[in-house]
Amino acid sequence: MRPASSLGIPSCDLQPALVMNKSEGPQHAGTTGGGAPTSLATASHSAASKSQPPSSATCAICSEPFKGGDQVVANSSGKRLHARCFVCTKCKKPLSGKFVATKEEPNKPYHPECLSSAKSPGTCAKCGEGIPYGMRYLTVGEKVFHAACFVCTHCGEQLESSFAFKKDDPNSPYHHECLKQQVLPKCRVCEAPMHGKIAMNKYWRDQMCHAHTEGPSKLATCASCGRYAAKGQRLIQVDPDRKLCDDCQATAVFDALDAQPLYANVVHFFEDSLGLPLPMTPPLSLVDLRRLNGQQEQEMGHQHRSCSGLCVTEATIRVETKKSTGEVVKKERKVEVKAILVLSHLPRTLTGGIIAHESMHCWLKLAGYPLNLDSRVEEGLCQLAAMLWLDAQPPARRDRDPMAEKTNELSEYFKWRIANNAPTEYLEGYQLARRAYDRVGLQRLLQHVRQTGAFPELQMY
Repeated sequence: MRPASSLGIPSCDLQPALVMNKSEGPQHAGTTGGGAPTSLATASHSAASKSQPPSSATCAICSEPFKGGDQVVANSSGKRLHARCFVCTKCKKPLSGKFVATKEEPNKPYHPECLSSAKSPGTCAKCGEGIPYGMRYLTVGEKVFHAACFVCTHCGEQLESSFAFKKDDPNSPYHHECLKQQVLPKCRVCEAPMHGKIAMNKYWRDQMCHAHTEGPSKLATCASCGRYAAKGQRLIQVDPDRKLCDDCQATAVFDALDAQPLYANVVHFFEDSLGLPLPMTPPLSLVDLRRLNGQQEQEMGHQHRSCSGLCVTEATIRVETKKSTGEVVKKERKVEVKAILVLSHLPRTLTGGIIAHESMHCWLKLAGYPLNLDSRVEEGLCQLAAMLWLDAQPPARRDRDPMAEKTNELSEYFKWRIANNAPTEYLEGYQLARRAYDRVGLQRLLQHVRQTGAFPELQMY
């Protein structure tokens, strides 16, 4: 066979099995052999008497000369041997009837079953069964296979000149193309076997051809879960700048009316679970990305690359001074939260998490916390509120929700994103807030922030 190709797997050659010697067979004088083996006859004057061997003759098996009184047998080709020497080479038991020998060692007779085990080339690496002497087999390196076993593990067709093995299963051969189909990871997008540079999603562990993720052939991802659409799926355009996958779209919240039960859930969670009743519940609007970015730029003077919600605030500071000296005698601050804006068409759990995040902004503004609170501190507290709300949500039940499994998967993803894959000030802020919350609780954490504008140093507690 031709050498195997580039996977570095050795090639194999078909080797014909050695055949049993059919030219000789033991048979006592006056009896009939068992088919293929020929007969041996005693050289005695009668069946009961001992033979008189020629003085110059030697046994064809032991090469020792015959002596007077030795019983001698002879085969049809004239070779003479001691009757005592005519035993099976393997089991050493007397031979009678049918026997076999190899072409290479015609003077070493065997019982047929003894030859099969004594001269077996070994155990088949594929099926684990022994290979009897006389059966066709193949050798691959130091391994042997039944010829019938040496077929492609994937398609079942006969292997010829080129084949390969899995690294973790070196006893199962494949055609090279079949091995690629069987072993190489499939691209989520096009389902082609991948080799070379492969792209992978951090959380979902989806694998894609690298060409799908950059350059002129770069594909869009879901604006909610970050996944590429699998083959046969689609991304739905929900506004000029965003597409969503079918799974995220299935539980999407489309408008403010659709979001009201979710908003009420968050408000009750703040009051009942966090002990942070909102002084007011500002109107909630679900908007597209362009409107949200435009409002953010108006509020903050810039756009945030991952903005998905906004607490629209208006602050008025009234200062009274002495006319004579300009000394400040009175300073009043009035803060109004005009609205909470959230991106539309996001899954229910993500929408709820964003509402919880923005509601924490609302609570901090209305509770008198500094307007210039460090962004890492404020965003960290808001991310903490979102995570606590997500943690409090019961898993969706399959008997009530056909999308329960996907809903629960997305909830876990959104929690992972808060804890591991948010912008720097959000991520660092959450990690610091979470450590403090776990150590001292929410009320002491908020009290410290109100007094110092910073997270507590945990060694203080």
